[in-house]
Amino acid sequence: MQHTVTQIIDVRLVSSDMAVGEPVPLHCHLTYTAAHPLTVRTLFLSGSHEVADWNVGRQLLTCGMSAPTGSGDIRVFPGGRQEAAETMIRLNGVDLAEQRCSALVAVPTGMLRGFLSVAYQIVPAGCEQLDVAGFLDSVLAGE
Repeated sequence: MQHTVTQIIDVRLVSSDMAVGEPVPLHCHLTYTAAHPLTVRTLFLSGSHEVADWNVGRQLLTCGMSAPTGSGDIRVFPGGRQEAAETMIRLNGVDLAEQRCSALVAVPTGMLRGFLSVAYQIVPAGCEQLDVAGFLDSVLAGE
């Protein structure tokens, strides 16, 4: 049985506190693993330069495709001119050019939905189990 799924999606940096003008194309490396069943690792790259590396709640991404979701550093909501064509992810506290700022990224909804469908096949909703003791050990060990 597969325990990890990864996918690279072409996305757009629509806006940030640092950028003005046309959207910037980025690559988003999505990774989901059964070892961390509640989150999806989202690594945003511009060429070979890392723009942001965040762990985003799987349910947050799922719900955000159809309705505004999230409060705090990560917000996800439907967007784009064509209905449901894009899902918008707002990240607050991104390090760009050695400054903390906000970034708004547009992700193709169909690609995100397909990725999440596979993630839910690996660990169905409601079947997530956490190794709390192992997690605390890794935090205390500074990992």
